[in-house]
Amino acid sequence: MKRIPKKVVGLFGLLAVIVVTIFAAAIPGTGVLATSTSSVTDTIVVRVIEAGPSVIITSPKNGGVSTSPSQTVSYDYENVTRIKITVDYIDKDGKLHAYIIDDFATDAQAGSGKVDLDLTDERFSYGEYIVRIFAIDDKGVTKEDAVKFSYYPFTATIEDNDETGDPDVVLDYDKDNDDIERFEINIYDEDGNLVKPSPIKATPPTDRVGLPFADYNLPKGKYRIEISAYKGSDELYNKVILYYDYTPIPLPNTGSFLKNLNISQSDFIISALIIFFAISLGSIVFIVKQKNARK
Repeated sequence: MKRIPKKVVGLFGLLAVIVVTIFAAAIPGTGVLATSTSSVTDTIVVRVIEAGPSVIITSPKNGGVSTSPSQTVSYDYENVTRIKITVDYIDKDGKLHAYIIDDFATDAQAGSGKVDLDLTDERFSYGEYIVRIFAIDDKGVTKEDAVKFSYYPFTATIEDNDETGDPDVVLDYDKDNDDIERFEINIYDEDGNLVKPSPIKATPPTDRVGLPFADYNLPKGKYRIEISAYKGSDELYNKVILYYDYTPIPLPNTGSFLKNLNISQSDFIISALIIFFAISLGSIVFIVKQKNARK
């Protein structure tokens, strides 16, 4: 039997080791070289925070405008032992008057309440009002809510009058308000000039006043309308200023001869018929008299 040289055997052995190593590297392992166990205990801290006092004013509406002197302030509260209500009144001169309306203790943890304000009280008048309600708990923690509203003798809006083509001023006010003796309305053009030197006047219980733009022959443009209320010679608190874009209603086209006249074609026809019948009647009377004279 022929002997294989030692060098050849060694070469084959080296190749076998390389192949086995390559296959061993290619086989996926578990990825775990060593295992260990540990136990960690987490401590969860729970903090209990007690709810503080709260108050919400539900009426009147913040930023509202009213012409009624009777105002009801309604509110909801929670976690309180004391309620304090104040009113800040700002008069027409900008002066602030502060009043405590109510301050009382309560055993209810939650509830609702209301307070009625009479703005005819000698302390009040027309102007701006801020109502504040303070909710206080047994630890002295205080929360506050506030609303601001206005009390005016009247408000006004402007509406189109489809029948006349002119604007109407619509007045909103308390008909039982003895303060208002009359309204005065002035109209200004875009340059700030009075359209008419004397104002348009109206007295209660009027609630709609027509503005005769067509009678004033006003051109197209933007006009400023100022409405004031008076008691005697004294102008009351607020002056309402409105703006109105006016476009005159064009007159009907009555032809080249009549287009510049302030009459319609139907008016012209009726006038012509009246003249025709008048002339015809006069002619008949004249003929009858001539016949009678010849007899």
